[in-house]
Amino acid sequence: MFADDRWELADILRASDRRIGTRRLAWLYEQTTSDAARSVIAARLSGNFDFDVAFIAWLERNRNRFRYQPRIHKTDSSLILMFEGCTDAIQWHLRYTPTYITSEIQVFFDGECWDHLFESDVSLGIDADGQYYCELCLERERKKYSSLERLLIEHTLESTLAWLNEHLTPDHVLWLCGYKDRWTSARVLRRGEKPANDRHGVELIFQLN
Repeated sequence: MFADDRWELADILRASDRRIGTRRLAWLYEQTTSDAARSVIAARLSGNFDFDVAFIAWLERNRNRFRYQPRIHKTDSSLILMFEGCTDAIQWHLRYTPTYITSEIQVFFDGECWDHLFESDVSLGIDADGQYYCELCLERERKKYSSLERLLIEHTLESTLAWLNEHLTPDHVLWLCGYKDRWTSARVLRRGEKPANDRHGVELIFQLN
């Protein structure tokens, strides 16, 4: 039907065909080179998955595991968490689309993003058996998950919680280095340590307590 299908319309139409079931969609996801077709398939296979609901349910189940209690600010496109008793400069930003989950610990100061401290993003992949995985992970290290919720929790949320509890403690400080509008960086270091570039315009030190 498409002898010279340079736009890969055939795969986009197959991805949109409601007669095609889950296993066939998963197979097509792995075979196609069309980003548009893969986006359609990911959206279909995510079904009724509600990212906000899944995240908040996990958060409520695990509040007692946070060293500093999180509070949530919700925007039109993302969830932003800050932590009671810790500087508001450190923020956990989460955003979901059917093909990508953004999860980043960012540092904001003076109205700007100063640096990223930790990332655990997911580029959604689906194998021929309908198992979910992260395409950003090295192939030999990829883990497969039976649901989007398991992928979100085990790949992203648990690793971020572990980072937060390891680095946001009374024994650590947040260093902000650099010059606004030129270059900036941030580091969480143990009290008494200094970053290698501390001579280049240390702006502020926040104690994490």
